[in-house]
Amino acid sequence: MKWRNWHYRFSFKTKILGLVFSVSMISVSLMAVFTSYYYTESAKNDFYMIAQDSTARMNHQLDRYFTQMAQSTYASIAGPLPSNSMLGDNPESGLLQKWLIRGQLFSREQEALVEGIMSKYIAINYSNVLGLVLRSHDNRLIYSKDHSLSHPMIRSSPWINDTLADTLTIVPSHYRPQNTLMAAYPYITLIVPVFDPNSLKLVGNLNIALSMTEIEDILGQTRLGRTGFFFIVDSSGEIVYHPDVNLAGRRVEDTAIRALPLGGQGAVIKRNGEKILMSGNRSELTGWNLVASVPMHEMASGLDFARKATLFVMSGIIVISLLFIPRMVDQVVRPILRLRNLMKQVEQGDTSVYAEVIAGKDEIQQLNGSFN
Repeated sequence: MKWRNWHYRFSFKTKILGLVFSVSMISVSLMAVFTSYYYTESAKNDFYMIAQDSTARMNHQLDRYFTQMAQSTYASIAGPLPSNSMLGDNPESGLLQKWLIRGQLFSREQEALVEGIMSKYIAINYSNVLGLVLRSHDNRLIYSKDHSLSHPMIRSSPWINDTLADTLTIVPSHYRPQNTLMAAYPYITLIVPVFDPNSLKLVGNLNIALSMTEIEDILGQTRLGRTGFFFIVDSSGEIVYHPDVNLAGRRVEDTAIRALPLGGQGAVIKRNGEKILMSGNRSELTGWNLVASVPMHEMASGLDFARKATLFVMSGIIVISLLFIPRMVDQVVRPILRLRNLMKQVEQGDTSVYAEVIAGKDEIQQLNGSFN
């Protein structure tokens, strides 16, 4: 039972001071904890809302870009156009489809015309096209002129290994140098199906190799915080694009962002001891996840101010408590000490002592009356 009476070891003044200080510190500490928590949650929710809007908008831009790229090839891969006796026959009309159907019978001059058509498309349309590859159903390949797409280092390209696609397909690819210490160079392969206008059967694919220039432009238009950025991960978990080129082509689980949120989720991960906010948005066309990443302290810049303000308030309460609470406690304890001293005098035989009584409801004054 002794442990229950531990507080009797301390004076009444000490107990009051301890109680007042404890209540003050606990109140301020709880205020600091709840302020920090709710401010952080508010900052996270604001980030998720902004990131969702930004990533959805950029995904829409990328989808539109890929769709427009595919549509721009329709004239080149169209079947033979009706001839006009006044204009004469166009030797390039429907030549790409003819090559896909019976290209093994083509002469070198005819193949040069096919290469020229693809090269002309690149020159007229887009500077960010690295090259075009036409692939037939029997896996014959023909490349646009002035390209490096048949380089041995990119034999893992989709026009070499993948099956023919019968729908528009966007495939991330990476040029991997022989020196494995060098970063993989990322590019995009846009696979456009080509059909025979007569039988409507798939006869091949037109593969368009695109540089990351357009993606970098789209993703670079929007910033989150000072150092926030966007990157892309495909449906298999491989990084398609990242500002750090050393991460391009690597799988997410092999990097520091293995806790990556996919789809519309949001998450907080730690990288080098720093909290990083992330939120992703998935494209229905490509199946890729476009992810926004920004350090927590940049989105919750007011949190530091709130913490400093809380510390300032806490310091003020401590100073005020040290200055005024002891005096206030003295006012409460002094009558008790005075009554205790009178009782000691009575114990010593002096019964002439008298306690001053002030009318009111104060319990100590009532004790003084009882003592008298």
